Amino acid sequence: MHPVVVVTKIRTQGYDTADLYAPRTRCQMTSLDPSPTILPTGEQWAIAHGRQQVIVTEVGATLRSYRVGDDEMLDGFGANEWSESGRGQVLAPWPNRLGDGRYEFGGIAAQAPLNEPELGNAIHGLVRWLPWRCEVLAQNVMVVRCTIWPTPAYPFLASLGLEYRLGREGLAVTATVRNEGSVALPFGLGSTPTCGSGPIGGHRHPARPARQRLVLDARSLPTGEARPVAARSSTSRRAGRSGPPSSTRPTRISSATETEWPGLRSPTRAASEPSTSGWTSSSAT
Repeated sequence: MHPVVVVTKIRTQGYDTADLYAPRTRCQMTSLDPSPTILPTGEQWAIAHGRQQVIVTEVGATLRSYRVGDDEMLDGFGANEWSESGRGQVLAPWPNRLGDGRYEFGGIAAQAPLNEPELGNAIHGLVRWLPWRCEVLAQNVMVVRCTIWPTPAYPFLASLGLEYRLGREGLAVTATVRNEGSVALPFGLGSTPTCGSGPIGGHRHPARPARQRLVLDARSLPTGEARPVAARSSTSRRAGRSGPPSSTRPTRISSATETEWPGLRSPTRAASEPSTSGWTSSSAT
């Protein structure tokens, strides 16, 4: 391949025309290489501790794999695949759905793209498709970070950091979010580290029985109503492989679900101001 030289002429007041030479390389658009340099989810960052290994991807800081010895603990995906059905993804600055993609916060109206068009919703935020940067990569710990720049979908400025740490008790993930702007902002966080159905390789997935369930409407939007979970077998109440959307979703909440979402105060605002505000979707109330 031969480099392509691009000559840009810039006219500056009081000076002669300057020629800037910017050598670029023409991309080879077709390749039969079965092992491409660029993977669908970008760089693959790995940490390990004993027999445990975790792989997190550059795109979305997605938890692609968590292995103990030869056993895969997650229903993940391969290095040459991408995260379909939200497997292992981080959901921010809103998890779940925004009806019609519209919301208002602090007098600021926003419109997110409808990436669940069949139901007319904006689903699971923005960062799961954004590139993240790795700030710390040690033997058993990594720290990754993403800047959420203002857009029509989220006209606020924030940064989100995640620490993935392996230890004797398994994998711990710690999230830190910071308001980088000058006004309060709404923020919600979720994740989907999908476990396989049933035990894998003799390792038991912990059962987390739900006490209540959130009632959803026909568009899978929460109505704000929480109902007790009917008595069922422990097997049917375990967290398992993700399935299609349903009219209810399990939760471990112990009180009625609030319809408002927390907001973050700007670090430049007065300390006397409240640190949380409500985020309400226009179609979910």
